[in-house]
Amino acid sequence: MKVNSDVLLQKKQIIAFKAGKTTLITDFDFTFSPKVFEDKYLPKDVKQYEDIANPYFKRFSDLQKKLKNYFKIFISSGRKPGNGFTEAGFIFKRFSLLKKENQPKIEGIIVNNGKTYLDVNEIEGKFILSENIEKNKQRNIIRKQLEEKQTGEEIAKELDAIIAIKEAKENDDLVIVSGDGTNDRSFLNIYSYIGLGNKIKIPKSIKESEKLLKEYPQIKEQIETLPLKIIIMEGVCLKEEYYQYLVKTFPNKYKTGKQAIKIGETPLYDNIEKSIEEYKIENKKYAEALKKN
Repeated sequence: MKVNSDVLLQKKQIIAFKAGKTTLITDFDFTFSPKVFEDKYLPKDVKQYEDIANPYFKRFSDLQKKLKNYFKIFISSGRKPGNGFTEAGFIFKRFSLLKKENQPKIEGIIVNNGKTYLDVNEIEGKFILSENIEKNKQRNIIRKQLEEKQTGEEIAKELDAIIAIKEAKENDDLVIVSGDGTNDRSFLNIYSYIGLGNKIKIPKSIKESEKLLKEYPQIKEQIETLPLKIIIMEGVCLKEEYYQYLVKTFPNKYKTGKQAIKIGETPLYDNIEKSIEEYKIENKKYAEALKKN
């Protein structure tokens, strides 16, 4: 059985990476932005979004400043392009309410569940989102290769993480993906990130996973060597038996977190920090690169 992916991602680099870098690709609603941030869920002692969001996002912003260009954030969302409440532009309307020093830098945003990559630019204090047509052409070529040669299944949010992982393997980087909901299922499924080959379907149940690991025990070792950490935040996926099983079966790859419910809580950030510290131990070259930063 062919475990390593045979998809040649030799096109122009889709997302730029450097040695020792940590790249976070995260869902937005109820993941990067906790449920409590929505106006109707604000705690009684919190008057406005900014009061709880400033200390939360400050930790991400501070880490970016500390690691300089070695911590990149990309948002992958089910939202569509546009500026309405349910669209991508709303994310940055909220960010603009934060103090400047607390605003995390978002390198890019992927909308429509992995379909379209948008560049993020700030002009005169306003965030402008625009489709990167050339990058999306390249992404679609890779998407087609993956669907034809690896899974025979539709590729969704996991596309950019797969690309990032390939780069991370070459450069001793770390990729972190995080999500919570129904459109994050393949994104949070560790099997999405190894090339099974031969049209073998990605396991989506405990039974399918156990059968695959029994027939091909080397897959577990393959998974353990991935430069990847997966964070499942409290939500639909974490309630499902299959994802609970994955967390128990691959404890070195998975972390879980509850939704923040009060000022000062940053469960997603805490898990990111732990992931970075763990990977320093797992990958000495990664650790050395961070020391030199």
